[in-house]
Amino acid sequence: MPPAGAGGVRVVSMELLQDAPDAPLRWRGPAHDGFVWQGLAETGTLREFFSDIVWGDLDVLLVDVPPGTDRIARLLDLVRPHVALLVTTPAEIARFVVAKSARLLREAGIDAIGIVANMTGPLEPGAADGARALADETGIAIWADIPFDARLAVCTDRGEPCVLGLPDAPASRAFSALAERLLDALPAGTP
Repeated sequence: MPPAGAGGVRVVSMELLQDAPDAPLRWRGPAHDGFVWQGLAETGTLREFFSDIVWGDLDVLLVDVPPGTDRIARLLDLVRPHVALLVTTPAEIARFVVAKSARLLREAGIDAIGIVANMTGPLEPGAADGARALADETGIAIWADIPFDARLAVCTDRGEPCVLGLPDAPASRAFSALAERLLDALPAGTP
């Protein structure tokens, strides 16, 4: 059974399975096949999270994986998502990495893909806007602009989602609007 956090959201993470609170989370095998071991361990863990966790009735199942085609490909081998969200920041390097993920999701036939522009705000004149560039490059719409707000760290440290602790903050309103858009993008009758 996954533990329920603030707002009743159930969550599971490798971090919850560590004995010591400061245990490093590493996917390491023998030095000569570290990459292969990493892929096998991550895939096995994801498979167990999908099959062995008693989730109960869900509105949605959100799976957070780092950008990169190898991890997304492993996820797509296990489940077929109805919606994919690509989170990026204004940084050009973030756009570059997430663009590869966008191509993979498109090639996999995932139709409902949205971009989440994280840590947005006023940019210096002439600064890159990776999220906008990614949207222009891929034709994928930006579903949310999550503005940078230092108060989010305070909520996080209290274990309280910003939408509960600071419901009127611009970031909270952006998260709530994103949740509505995500629900609207799910096929009718999706559990």
